[in-house]
Amino acid sequence: MEFNTDIRAAKYTRDIAYATMENSCYRHNPCDKAKFEVSAHNFIDLSEQGYGLSILNDCKYGFEVHERRMMISLLKGPLNPDPQSDFGEHNFIYSLYPHAGDWREGGTLAAGLALNNPMHVVPLGGGDGPSSGSFMSVTAANVTLEAVKKCEAEDAFIVRVAEKTGASADVTLSFFKEIAEACECNLLEREDVPCAFEGNQIQFTIRPFEIRTFKIK
Repeated sequence: MEFNTDIRAAKYTRDIAYATMENSCYRHNPCDKAKFEVSAHNFIDLSEQGYGLSILNDCKYGFEVHERRMMISLLKGPLNPDPQSDFGEHNFIYSLYPHAGDWREGGTLAAGLALNNPMHVVPLGGGDGPSSGSFMSVTAANVTLEAVKKCEAEDAFIVRVAEKTGASADVTLSFFKEIAEACECNLLEREDVPCAFEGNQIQFTIRPFEIRTFKIK
């Protein structure tokens, strides 16, 4: 699927795991020519000063931008080794998301996440508890919640966040009840370092494209 735009830009942005990165819109050299199609996760974006267009998707990962044309590969069915590879009916969603400013100012990151993780309404029974709430929340718009899981080795929650726009931010993680213990660990959930907390919150500063993992009790 190809979209011709009137946007003039030297580079476009694509969303990848735990980060975003830029690629050239023009094929000036063999390296750029070899990257005629690249992988992306939630979105790609082409922006000029003051305006841009993002393509959001929920399960398609092959994209291409050539000068002002934005392309998304919807289906690829090779004949070898399976001559009927991917035959059948396919269901997926992609969206055009025009915005003011660049993709950071226009909220493309949040729009891509919302498309992939739509909000579900769950009716609650009666009782004296709160009428609404959240297991946890993140204050910084440029920081994504990448994982919430049980710890592999002990009775604790693992919470992983990542900065995805290339900007430092002051972050507050708020939980549904008060914290008993908190530490920061590596991606293998080891090398614990105690971190400060107060009540049900942890506050910290995250650096551009940094990944932080916390172990919470």
